[in-house]
Amino acid sequence: MQAFRAIFRHPGTVGMTLSAFVGRFPMAMLGLAITMLVVTETGSYGKAGAVAAAITLSGAVGGPVGARLADRFGQHRVIPPLIGVHILTVAGLTIAVMAGTPMLLWLALGVLAGLSGPNLGAMVRTRWAGITDGPDELTSAFALESTLDEVAFVLGPPLATALAVAIAPWSAIVTGLLLAGSGALALAAQRSTEPEPTPRTGLHGPAVWRSGTLQVLTLLMVLMGAIFGALEVSTVAFAQEADAVWATGWLLGVFALSSGLTGLFLGARPGGWRLSSQVLVGTVTLALATAVVPFIGGLGWYAAGMFAAGLGVSAVMIGAMQIIERALPRTRLTEALALAISGVLIGSAGAVALAGVLIDAGGSSWGLAVGSVSALAGLVVAALARPALSRAERPVQTVHLQGPQADALDTGSAPGPDNPTRPAAGLTTVPAALPVESDAGTAPPA
Repeated sequence: MQAFRAIFRHPGTVGMTLSAFVGRFPMAMLGLAITMLVVTETGSYGKAGAVAAAITLSGAVGGPVGARLADRFGQHRVIPPLIGVHILTVAGLTIAVMAGTPMLLWLALGVLAGLSGPNLGAMVRTRWAGITDGPDELTSAFALESTLDEVAFVLGPPLATALAVAIAPWSAIVTGLLLAGSGALALAAQRSTEPEPTPRTGLHGPAVWRSGTLQVLTLLMVLMGAIFGALEVSTVAFAQEADAVWATGWLLGVFALSSGLTGLFLGARPGGWRLSSQVLVGTVTLALATAVVPFIGGLGWYAAGMFAAGLGVSAVMIGAMQIIERALPRTRLTEALALAISGVLIGSAGAVALAGVLIDAGGSSWGLAVGSVSALAGLVVAALARPALSRAERPVQTVHLQGPQADALDTGSAPGPDNPTRPAAGLTTVPAALPVESDAGTAPPA
């Protein structure tokens, strides 16, 4: 655990990490709690799915927009109004459902709730990118954040279910909102770890999504989200078919637990392999495990299959996020990470809908097949893109140039597919292997 101790030697990182974790813990609670509320009040899974889809898909749009605003104006200015609107709209949705108002109002409030939810995962990762010293520390930091996400998905659904059963579905929603608000506001108040806002000139140039690296990795995240969504809804159906509904949370928890263990392993041993290789190995693991799961019978074997599938998740997520951090400009990093995370949401929403239709027609195995096909497609994408991802992950260094050199490099630098913004005058980012002439003379190759 020496690697994790090293990242927490930086001032403010403990409070930052705890605040972000508390703030995004409800992401594993609110969707389930709202679904249970709508089903309890209406008895309709169709209506519940429609409201959940409205929140998820609008969140995929609102996350990058909020992240861009955070890059531009600063997290401390953007988080409070976003979380305020989010709390009000989710509370309004809860009241509207319980009051039996028209469903159109539920959908409108769901869209507003999704649009206003701040993407704390992207924001805290951007903070880590500006705090850590070197790629090994950043690997450990990103691994820690991925592990905390999995912890939320291990503990969140059982907590939401327990509150809904013991009290009422609205109690799970209220608890989630209290956690989301307190964590988000605590993170916004911690200015010492916050990255500096980007001047307007730093946001000029092609849109960040035009980066080829980001496009490939976002597509991979869409497929990852499809795996998550298909496995989630299919596991519910599998447990019902086995007359063991009580095991649903346990089976999903095994999947999240194994992913968390992979995250801890990678974080404790940073730099063990290339990020592109890590992504490829993760997709291979997912493809192999999900290919078997549809043919498994029995809770024990199903849990083993879910555990095996979960081992590949963090390898892909951590590797992809760190490649994005290396390939995209720091001034647009929060937006870039949020776009990738939005891919997960879009893929999950689509897979839940498709798997649900197939489950109704042929049972849980057909829903699990959606995850199998998505994992195979992810493997193909990772394999074909590996050379490009390998180039994108190469370390870069920033050198200070003055005088004619700086002017020549600045005026001659054109935005590329993975560099939507030009460096500021006097600052040039170059591959670390190239010799450059700095203020002190010639810098040797790294």
